[in-house]
Amino acid sequence: MEYLDELQKSHSDQFERIEDLWKGGKPAQIGETRLHGGKKMKKTSKGWELVKEFGEKEKKEEIKSKDIEDSKEFESNGFNIYPIKFRDGKERWAIQSIENKNKGVIRGGGDSLFNTKDEAVKESVDQVKEIARSDEWDKKEVEKKNKEADAEKLRTDTFGFADSLPPREKGKAIAILNKNVQWNSKLGKRKDLIKDLVENKGYKVKSIGKDNTKEDVLQSPDGGFLDSKVVTKVGLGLAKLLENNKLELNFEGKPITGD
Repeated sequence: MEYLDELQKSHSDQFERIEDLWKGGKPAQIGETRLHGGKKMKKTSKGWELVKEFGEKEKKEEIKSKDIEDSKEFESNGFNIYPIKFRDGKERWAIQSIENKNKGVIRGGGDSLFNTKDEAVKESVDQVKEIARSDEWDKKEVEKKNKEADAEKLRTDTFGFADSLPPREKGKAIAILNKNVQWNSKLGKRKDLIKDLVENKGYKVKSIGKDNTKEDVLQSPDGGFLDSKVVTKVGLGLAKLLENNKLELNFEGKPITGD
């Protein structure tokens, strides 16, 4: 086409005469063919074009179309894949990185390069697998953190006893109440034992002994008790709080309003 354009410009008078020599002076219509210099020419909207032999044009156009198709940007498994030509004329294939995909960047730094399109497509499959592994890891991390948060919430729960204490005293109280103790052949946390004895078995904090020997204990309805060595002073404080909370509830388990 470039050759014909230059030819037509340099020999415009001859191209104009073509239309007068073989059609009785009538201008050629678009689509008509005429001979010029032993070559078959065809009139198009863009000017005169050389008519190629049968099959030659179609074959070249098909090859050209395939080359264009092979060099086109496309998407594989959700990732953009595109060709890059280097100064030495070689073409390599780049694939959108996971990071760039998350940012919405179609082409950018961090995209991996491959020698062939097939290698880039294979990488897109690997990146999908990598995302799946990452999502699974993130899911496990979230579950792990949730479990840790639940465990910490349970550990620091003193049923309200340590909530208003200063940080240092609060930490000590939590540690004491979470210590495991054995009672009636059962091992459990001190705070859970005290809560069960007060709320479910009728234990109350009582003072026993005389004068200077008086001691607060957690006493059962039949007179048995746990002394401060087992319950600790902190535990007795929790027991008193649970007793007061229990007294503030009526038989339906609703707070007493005083009405």
